Amino acid sequence: MAEIDPELAKLRLGAISPPRLDPIPCKATWIYLPDAYYNAVAKVIGTSFSPEEISAGRRAELLTSVANGVVSHSQLLPVTRLLASADLSGAELASVLSSYIYALDRLRGDAHSFYWTAGRNSVDEFAALVSRLDSQGIGALPLITSIRRYIVANFNTMPCSPLESPNDGKLPVAVQDFNNKFSKHLNAAGLSLITGEEIEGAVQDTAPAEVAPPRWESKEMSDLILSLQKLPDMPRENSAIEARYKDYLLQLNGWSNRSEPESDFFHQKAMLYFGVIERLGPSAMRTNVLIDFVKFLEQNSYHQVSRVDWFFYARRLLNLGARPAERADVVYALVSSGDPVLSIYGRLELWKGMHASSQVSVSTKTTR
Repeated sequence: MAEIDPELAKLRLGAISPPRLDPIPCKATWIYLPDAYYNAVAKVIGTSFSPEEISAGRRAELLTSVANGVVSHSQLLPVTRLLASADLSGAELASVLSSYIYALDRLRGDAHSFYWTAGRNSVDEFAALVSRLDSQGIGALPLITSIRRYIVANFNTMPCSPLESPNDGKLPVAVQDFNNKFSKHLNAAGLSLITGEEIEGAVQDTAPAEVAPPRWESKEMSDLILSLQKLPDMPRENSAIEARYKDYLLQLNGWSNRSEPESDFFHQKAMLYFGVIERLGPSAMRTNVLIDFVKFLEQNSYHQVSRVDWFFYARRLLNLGARPAERADVVYALVSSGDPVLSIYGRLELWKGMHASSQVSVSTKTTR
């Protein structure tokens, strides 16, 4: 979008509300990856501001808001990379720097995210930003001092499995890298290298223990998943298997939300419908399930749930089935929908199919 309509891209970016990035439990096996958002910011920064807007400080205002939004260690590296690589004037970079340092000084705790960040060559990213400041004639000492505080304070948190560094008596690699890359700056400012004694007083991380995601706390969801896993595939009509699917669909269609967030319920039930559809070959049963799922989308329209989520499942429905018989079922379910958007999608697919057939017919006649 930034290439086609830079102004619209800027407006769309401003409408994006970053998700909450709460501290991650220490023994978690996942991590936040927000890099794509900051790549989008970088694109807009490079294409969507006029010289007049840049002079008026509009671009610096956007970057300041981005820096102020850093609340997780996982955001730190992409934001650092953004500031180091963006084609900013010295005045813009200097104006954003204080917000970046403030964010760095308040990033404490969440050992899981910190140890993961520390293992991604984080010091190289800091060094690139310091080098950029040096080239712009901006004093880098406040930033280096803040980086030092950040590293010492967070390595004083209890090492976090499975991302903790091996306890071999050596300084962590990130600390060694910091000492190596910034020794000249530190010496010039009368600051010492980070020592082992400074990071020995580890304190227990306060992140909550790993628990099952809330979506698995629903007994109805758990029961429906277990029942779905027991259903065999039905590539062709089979009355005995079909009876089992009918019983299951009575449970699935009758499942209504009582206590979960609406978005969780929507995702859960949509995934279960697709679990059924993907087990069925072309059949009256599959057609009925497709119609049931389209009705589910009608009842939970994009006015009620997230538009992104709703259109994700609508698009997934359109992509179902490579064989003509399977596609015909999908198109029929959509065309029959009472929702105008779904019905239009179905009619467009129908038109595309008819248009493709006419093209093949014309091509065959021409060849003859």
